[in-house]
Amino acid sequence: MDTVHTAARNTGIPDAGGLGESVKRRAERLATEFGYVAMACDLYGQQEVISSFPEVMERLQPLRTNATRVRARCVNALAALSARPEVDPTRLGPSDFASVAR
Repeated sequence: MDTVHTAARNTGIPDAGGLGESVKRRAERLATEFGYVAMACDLYGQQEVISSFPEVMERLQPLRTNATRVRARCVNALAALSARPEVDPTRLGPSDFASVAR
């Protein structure tokens, strides 16, 4: 989990390309410019960054076909974010891949 910034609103940001600088910058921007608590999520683990679209699609396939795996990752991420004292767990919500503060 990247740095979580204090604010009144909360969100988690996944990115199909992994936990790269762009998703970290989006989380930072949501926190500093829009007042959200933002968490940059690592979909694949190991803080990998994938720049090839075919490889992204290949890596996403197991997540697209295994709802239990995706649900577990989301639940764990939400639990980690909810446990932070600066977060209001009643106001959490995810953001999608493409439209977060671009």
